[in-house]
Amino acid sequence: SNPKAYEPYLAASYNNLANLYRSTQRFTESEAMHKQALAIYERLAQSNPQAYEPYLAGSYNNLAILYSDTQRFAESEEMFKQALAIYERLAHSNPQIYETQLMESYYWLGRTMLLEEKYREAQEPFQKSLHLARKQIKSGTETSLYWESLYYLSFISANEKDYASAYTYNEELLPLMNTMYQKYKE
Repeated sequence: SNPKAYEPYLAASYNNLANLYRSTQRFTESEAMHKQALAIYERLAQSNPQAYEPYLAGSYNNLAILYSDTQRFAESEEMFKQALAIYERLAHSNPQIYETQLMESYYWLGRTMLLEEKYREAQEPFQKSLHLARKQIKSGTETSLYWESLYYLSFISANEKDYASAYTYNEELLPLMNTMYQKYKE
């Protein structure tokens, strides 16, 4: 009776149920729920992009993760790219709020590309994720994506026989790993 008021909540419910299905490995049902949420957010974002584009990007991101989990890598990449296009725009105008989502989407796109053995192509998203992670670290916000991006970039560089870059990434990574080891050893 009042779709304008309740459709956002319906989309959020679809999204939550989709994530539950994904976590219980009911992938077909998860995909159907993600697509329901996505359809609503796409429609809402057309009429009010400022309010609903963040939710639309989140829905693309969630569906991308599902596709990656089910080894549908081409579809996963496409969904991540859709999410990234929105997050890049949002982070440009409001970095304090959206750079974290942008960083995470770059990271997961890189991970998906690694699963496809697209090593060279995975470098760019990991480099962008690392750049944003470094900014967070400088501002005092901890993020595991800092050292994880360094790790994957050192792996990719070594795989591509770019040993100078691999060395540079490892030079930054090893003190972090040592600190974590010392912290968790105690």
